[in-house]
Amino acid sequence: MTALSGTLRPSPILRGVLRQIGRKRGAEPGAVVFTGEQTEREVTVSCTTYDGGHMAEHTALDGDGACALHRHRPGSEDGAGVTWIVADGVHDAGLIERLGESFGLHRLVQEDIASTTQRAKFEAYGDVLYLVLPMLLFDAERAELRAEQVSLIVGDGWVLTFLQDPGDVFDPVRARLRAGGSMRRRGADYLAF
Repeated sequence: MTALSGTLRPSPILRGVLRQIGRKRGAEPGAVVFTGEQTEREVTVSCTTYDGGHMAEHTALDGDGACALHRHRPGSEDGAGVTWIVADGVHDAGLIERLGESFGLHRLVQEDIASTTQRAKFEAYGDVLYLVLPMLLFDAERAELRAEQVSLIVGDGWVLTFLQDPGDVFDPVRARLRAGGSMRRRGADYLAF
């Protein structure tokens, strides 16, 4: 708490925790409830599919098309290859639930994706790995460093990435995939790495 003009104000971290508690009060475990700053902007979903010889990129405003794409990877009829889906915005609980259902994500993972005050962590749910990491970005307009929660879920042949806001630090990874080479011959575990 900080004192300002004789009143006490909670710190930004405490405000986030209090906001999360207020929104989730009474919800059952596994309820997907967004706890960050409310926004009206549309969520975009990008899907990159690749294998050693092929690569395709798609963008949509919802996850329905992305859910279908992960089963039809390029270059092979047996579904070999890697699918990488990036959702820019975790304020759409319905999107998290649709992608979660399509990829068989545990309800607690879905809940954690929407809860933007998670600490960095790693959890295994069967053959699916879940990582929460802070992504640090420099805001040139405000001349300040800001942190954003990134959720990475790794399964057999796929990676889901959930970001709070548009923009990320993955452009060098995308550039390597577009260039071809050895990265496109590796699996989803290498992409997550």
